[in-house]
Amino acid sequence: MKCRQCEDILLNYDYEEIPEKIKKEIEAHLSRCIRCAEIWENQQILSKAIKSLPEVSIDEDHIPTLHANIMNSIHREMFRESTQHSRFHVPAGTFRYVAVAVATLAIGIVLGNFIGGPGSTGSVDTPLASANFNELLKNQSLTDIRIEQVDHTTGELVISAARKDNLTLTG
Repeated sequence: MKCRQCEDILLNYDYEEIPEKIKKEIEAHLSRCIRCAEIWENQQILSKAIKSLPEVSIDEDHIPTLHANIMNSIHREMFRESTQHSRFHVPAGTFRYVAVAVATLAIGIVLGNFIGGPGSTGSVDTPLASANFNELLKNQSLTDIRIEQVDHTTGELVISAARKDNLTLTG
């Protein structure tokens, strides 16, 4: 018999209810395994202590209240354990990493705007939310503007206007 099987039987079953064949296997295992023998001894002590306790009579009217009190104390204990393990904690050096990442992102955005500036050729994607249509499309006739792509799931359009720098609006 393995330790795990022996522990399972000793901790979950009353020894008197175990069949004789299994009792002999347990006794043979207990003679070889000190750890399981200690578990058996502690289980016997606990069993005797529980059996020696006086029987308490409970009024039938108090059972729902008693049950509610027990369940409330279990829930309080579970909540206390869960809050101890899940409290928000930021390591001390994290602020520096976040600050460096934000600064790098800001520099990238600023430099990205200058690199693809007004003198460059090619298409420029300008989000609709930030586009100033009056300025971008002045002096354009309706025949110069065309819808290139429509995304039916998001409602986003790609509109091209034939200008000197091939302006493309997306959004």
